[in-house]
Amino acid sequence: VRHYNVAEPQSAVVRNLPDNRFGEGLTILDNRLYQLTWRSQEVYVYEPTGLAPVDTFKISGDGWGLTNNGRALIYSDGSDRLRFLNPDTRKVEKTLYVTMGGKPVQQLNELEWIQGSIYANVLPTNLVVIIDPQTGEVGSTLDLERLYPTRMRRSRDHIANGLAWDHQRRELLVTGKHWPWIYRLRLLRPKLEDLLSR
Repeated sequence: VRHYNVAEPQSAVVRNLPDNRFGEGLTILDNRLYQLTWRSQEVYVYEPTGLAPVDTFKISGDGWGLTNNGRALIYSDGSDRLRFLNPDTRKVEKTLYVTMGGKPVQQLNELEWIQGSIYANVLPTNLVVIIDPQTGEVGSTLDLERLYPTRMRRSRDHIANGLAWDHQRRELLVTGKHWPWIYRLRLLRPKLEDLLSR
């Protein structure tokens, strides 16, 4: 695990949303950058290199988190529901209800598609759930408490709330609201014999 001080790169391209819009999730699909907004129920579409605006369209429900599986945009609305949206027709083609042990998992927020699974922060906890995109069942979880212990945080609002997957390094980047660091995590898959012995 490594951590980095959070600083904006000197060469960053910046595009501000209107003052009455609250930006949430981002994802790149087919050379388009999609930005979800919170309560305005809108998605902004940009050219990813220079952030030139391409389009804006409406969605159903609030926007909490956004990712994609290479075909569909997948977004959360703060409930136990994930919607799979066709980026061409802008229609919801599938709704996935997320459960753990048969019970709904609410407050799904930041999303990331990683190696065929959906990772999601559960607000306002330190938990990341790993979701089967076919069934909605949570197969396993990550607890981020030890990365930045609650007792060290200056406010109860400083919750875990940031996921990104580094495809080249195959590492998960995690952070939170007002966290001083971004952490890189290497995900280790258990050996088959360890799973069978449980």
